[in-house]
Amino acid sequence: MNRMMRAAALGLFVTVPWPAAVAAPGAPVAERLSVDSAEVGRTVIIVGRGFAGGDVVVAFGPAAASVSSSGRSRQTIAVEVPGKLDPLDPDAVTVTVFVNGREALYPNGALRFTYDVPRPYPVIEDYRTGDPQAPKSVFVARPFVIHLVGTHFTTGRRVPVACLAIGPTTEKAGGLFGEATDSAMAFEFAGLPYAGSYRFLVGFSDGSTAGIDAVDFASQPFGRPPVIQQAEAVTETETVSCDFTQVAELGVCAFTGLSDVRALPPGVFIEGSYTALRLSALVTDADSIPGRTDILLAIASYLDPRPSTPPTEVSLLLLDDGSSAAFPSQQKAQWLEDCSDATPDACVCRAQVFALTSGDAISGDDRYTRRVALVNPSTNPLLRDCITQQAPQFQVLLAPDASIGFTFEVVDREGNLSRWPVEPAIREGTDTLSCAGDPCGCCLLLSIDPTSPPPAGCSGLEGMISPALPGGVCRSF
Repeated sequence: MNRMMRAAALGLFVTVPWPAAVAAPGAPVAERLSVDSAEVGRTVIIVGRGFAGGDVVVAFGPAAASVSSSGRSRQTIAVEVPGKLDPLDPDAVTVTVFVNGREALYPNGALRFTYDVPRPYPVIEDYRTGDPQAPKSVFVARPFVIHLVGTHFTTGRRVPVACLAIGPTTEKAGGLFGEATDSAMAFEFAGLPYAGSYRFLVGFSDGSTAGIDAVDFASQPFGRPPVIQQAEAVTETETVSCDFTQVAELGVCAFTGLSDVRALPPGVFIEGSYTALRLSALVTDADSIPGRTDILLAIASYLDPRPSTPPTEVSLLLLDDGSSAAFPSQQKAQWLEDCSDATPDACVCRAQVFALTSGDAISGDDRYTRRVALVNPSTNPLLRDCITQQAPQFQVLLAPDASIGFTFEVVDREGNLSRWPVEPAIREGTDTLSCAGDPCGCCLLLSIDPTSPPPAGCSGLEGMISPALPGGVCRSF
């Protein structure tokens, strides 16, 4: 009995595993590449065994290679390095081998290959749209072909495979337009959605890239739209103090006939506080030229929060005029405040007409501004007139703690509209009012009807004296 028979008789059967480096019978084995790196189109050899078969597939990453040997050799496969499917794919890829649908074993680890970019590199020197009327620009949302000229576009069997237009947005070309040569290529685009400058970046099959900048490439059919670079609505509390001495003296003269009535020093002063609002937008337009801006209109709009049906939208004009434009506005109080023509014999005043301005600081600096006084609906008209004296700007009636948001919009001469994407909001404060100086004069100024005799509430107050009324007006009635 031989040794094997004796072991079987004793039940001593032993299972011996296949060595780890030994392939199962019939499995292809890929051991190494002839080179670790090469250019597109170069032939490389895969060394191994079990490669005989009618269907041999080799892939470099996601790109399939051309198999020159057609699977006739058992030990080698000759393949041409394929171009990348996407120029953004990594330069180092894994090579996989399939024989008759069966993937090879890699006893020495995965086969790795690195693309070499052949020199000289591709260079884009110029671009054209193909439109003789607009060779360097296109209108937004319209299809176009970009023609690129330069050198080394097909050097080393490289092929342009993709083109990106990178600017306000990134768009990819639909594909090559015609055949590429070493000095010319063209790509089709479905259109660019936004106006502005773009950079055209071309990716090649060997991983190389080339680009060129196209300044102001895309524009609106009716010129380029204005650009709002910044917009804001800012509030702060302001204080005012106005000398109403002459108004009080001549007003008393009007209903007493006493032209020599005088307020006690230092006079009569209306004082108070209010909420000042500054609306500002930095606006540019590429179609503007020196001495002529292309901006036609800049506004800040809000919905009036006061109860109304339907809601009312109010638009405030923003100006870049250095406050040179004037808009007339008549006084709000019943006391006549323009006493510039009064004489000792004619103590008659007339209604004051103010010249309102935008509040813009510097003309022509692209900063469109509107300064506004926010006042409460119940604010005394004298305080409103005092505010206008010291800040000759438009007033908006707004209840305390009311909040409003502003929409900033700009229109150019071609009718292009741009809107700031954010609506800055502000909250109104509470106005304050006081009168300092002559007690009788203050009481008279703050009375409801200045054409009537002094109200009972002012009786006995000192001030507003004359030789005929040495005790003062309020103590004499």
